[in-house]
Amino acid sequence: MAGMACGGSAELEKTPEAYFNEYGGNIEVYRTIFALTDCSELQVQFDLAAGNNDIAEPGSPARKWTLGYINAADRQMKEIGCYEQ
Repeated sequence: MAGMACGGSAELEKTPEAYFNEYGGNIEVYRTIFALTDCSELQVQFDLAAGNNDIAEPGSPARKWTLGYINAADRQMKEIGCYEQ
C-alpha cells in the first residue's frame, strides 16, 4: 500500500510532492527526476545527487534532501527499466 513514509520505513508514493515532504530540498528537482525517461539522464541526476550527498555534513538538511534525490532517481530508473538487461 503506497503512502507517506514514516522515517523512510515505508515506500513513498511516486510523486514529487511525497519525496519533497519526506526529504525536503527543491520540488522542481523531484519534478525533473520523475519526468525523465532516459536512463543516461537519470544516471547523471543520480550521480550528481550522490556526489553532493558525499560532501554534505552528516545530519544536515542538505544530506537529507540529496538522499531524497538519490532515492527518487533510483526509483525512476527502476520504474522505466534502466536496471533490466
